[in-house]
Amino acid sequence: MVWEEFVDEAIKDFTSLEKKYREKVAIYEKKLAKWEREQIEGASEGKSAKRKKTDNDPKPVPPQCPRQRMQKEEPTNFLRFATSLKLMVGRMVTEAMVDRAGTLLEEYLIEFKRVRLLLYFLSVIFL
Repeated sequence: MVWEEFVDEAIKDFTSLEKKYREKVAIYEKKLAKWEREQIEGASEGKSAKRKKTDNDPKPVPPQCPRQRMQKEEPTNFLRFATSLKLMVGRMVTEAMVDRAGTLLEEYLIEFKRVRLLLYFLSVIFL
């Protein structure tokens, strides 16, 4: 399956993006601290040259948090979703097929939510 071929590469890419993100956050924090100091100094000096400079100085923008492209748990979950859709839109749909499709869709949604929450908490903890 294509997924198995590329999931390790996606994990490596995410790891390198995490490292770069941490570096960018450190730079951002330094720029933000400098910007805040300049804003305070400019406000206390009144309408000096420093104040005029900081008026046009925009607040630094934080870097975007990287997102992982592929998860090891996703192939099975995606197959649940695809199978449920195939069962629902088939030419001949029976009540048993609709029940099975509903069960698969429910399992997909529960697993999707679990994986996304796990990723969110990991990003909050480690980044």
